[in-house]
Amino acid sequence: LQSKEGDAGLCVERLGFLPDGQAVEFCRSYFRGDMYDFVAELSAG
Repeated sequence: LQSKEGDAGLCVERLGFLPDGQAVEFCRSYFRGDMYDFVAELSAG
């Protein structure tokens, strides 16, 4: 990431599942805080 200790960052973990519930994918991504915009859109239902 070419950042130094204490710099802001974002860690995102994602799991992917088959229709039967079996986990088939795991991904962990790291992003520099000064080079990334994060937007979360939430909806009910």
